[in-house]
Formats: sequence, C-alpha cells, structure tokens
Amino acid sequence: MSKLLAYVHEQLSNRDVFPIDEGALFPEESERVAQQLSRRMFRVYAHAYLSHFARVQEENLEAELNFCYKHFLYFVKDRVLAELTLDQAVASGGAKGAPIKEFDLVGDRELLPLHELNKRWLALPAAVPEAVPAELRG
Repeated sequence: MSKLLAYVHEQLSNRDVFPIDEGALFPEESERVAQQLSRRMFRVYAHAYLSHFARVQEENLEAELNFCYKHFLYFVKDRVLAELTLDQAVASGGAKGAPIKEFDLVGDRELLPLHELNKRWLALPAAVPEAVPAELRG
C-alpha cells in the first residue's frame, strides 16, 4: 500500500504529466496516467472490501471507508457533481443548469468486483446543500 501511495504521489507531482502553470496544456499521456492511477487505487478499495471488511467493521471504520470510496467512485465514474450557477454559465459560455462532469477513469468491467456496491451508490442522487442538516452546514 505504501509503495502504491508513493508511486501515485510521484506521478501526480510530475509536472511534465500534470502541469500546474496557468494556461499550460496537459500532454496526451495525462489521461492515460490518470486512468492507470485510478485503476490501481480501485484495486486497493476492492481488496479492502473483499478481504478485510470484517476487520474494518471491528475497528468501526466502515463509515470512513465508505466515505472515501464513494467519493472516489463519483470522481472516476463521470458523475454529475453540480449544476452551473448563472454566473458560471455566463462565464463559461454554457447554459444554466448544464452539468459539470468528472472523468470516466475506470471502466465498468474493471469495477465488477464491487458491482453491487457501485450500483447502489451510483443510483443515489448527488447530495445537495439543502439535504445537509442546518447544524452541519458551514
């Protein structure tokens, strides 16, 4: 696990693959590297759920694992994360309410080991601010 995290950090820190300068273009290999990193990270989640879930539950870490994996899944599976506000739509030249999407970084076939969990979570509507209890809003 630590080797994978070190590798992911090394790749994400490589400015030739993932530039950070304003206006810099991402090279063609950026998407391929992002997909590879996402697939490797998915394997860690699948291993945790399939081989160590009883221990996760014993340690009362189920909510934390679910939270992290659900956010990972939404990121890699082209989920609609938000709707543009009027100001954002005007600034981007798009229409109000147009979806903001992330990348489709991990294929459905690769996600099969956790298919039932993925199906349940991807069917849920994205959280909206009104759904968060008032005492928890910032």
